[in-house]
Amino acid sequence: MLAELDDDGKQIARYVLGPTVATGDIISDATAVVDGGRWKVLFNVKGSEAASFEAITGGLVDQRLAIVLDHVVESAPTIQSALSSQAEITGDFSEREAKELAPVLRYGS
Repeated sequence: MLAELDDDGKQIARYVLGPTVATGDIISDATAVVDGGRWKVLFNVKGSEAASFEAITGGLVDQRLAIVLDHVVESAPTIQSALSSQAEITGDFSEREAKELAPVLRYGS
């Protein structure tokens, strides 16, 4: 079980994690962008990994995918459809939250 922490280090959620389905080394790039006044994170999956990532995430639609760094859940978005070579994480992000999540995705790339 891992915790999701707020900026002050206070626990805001706890997650029971399943098996690791991918690591950060499949990500080639990630960036925070604003679209229609809402912040999101765009990321690219390395070409050699895109097909397997699409197959894995296709089987996890409507489930959460935890993004974990140093044993802390940084984000746990719900997979809305199979993700391939280009994907996005949307939600109710502030500019700061989106800009902090993008390098977490890039960390393993």
